[in-house]
Amino acid sequence: MVQANMDRRTFVEALGALGALSIAGVGIGSQPSVAVAAESAFPPPQTGKPVEAKVDPKTGDVSVNEDVIVRYSGCVGCYQSCGNRIKLDRATGRVLGVGGNPYNPSGAVKPLPFEAPLEEAYRSMSYANGAGNLTRGTICGRGNGTLDAVSQPGRITTPLKRAGKRGEGKWKPIGWDQLLKEVS
Repeated sequence: MVQANMDRRTFVEALGALGALSIAGVGIGSQPSVAVAAESAFPPPQTGKPVEAKVDPKTGDVSVNEDVIVRYSGCVGCYQSCGNRIKLDRATGRVLGVGGNPYNPSGAVKPLPFEAPLEEAYRSMSYANGAGNLTRGTICGRGNGTLDAVSQPGRITTPLKRAGKRGEGKWKPIGWDQLLKEVS
């Protein structure tokens, strides 16, 4: 093994110079020209989940995606009961995402009145007409975790009754009517 004779000061100076060169080289090479950036439109998303609606930033026109169902609800992640917005795939009924409810005062800085139409909710959460993101319904990490809770493969979705002795871990599915009859 060959050891180089280099003191700490020289080593740190070399690392600093290497870092500065790498940042300058990457920064200069990756900057697009202003003309290219101004002339190009945003590309359509190639991956990810579908959006529930698109809002034209200049006119405020809303085009709703009919493949996505949006339901405004309350989060049950804790006792605060903040409002949430749940996106569902119309074809499969699968939950696509969970977000903040712009109608609920717990999750919006300036909540919308409950009578406001859904198009107004989409506009208020966008940057349409230069107004900025006025309502921006938000939820906490626990509220965002509700998506994982409903999509877990091992989640129990039907009532179960013990089929063996206590502690054996043997269960059989029963109907809701039978559950209510046995519990009450």
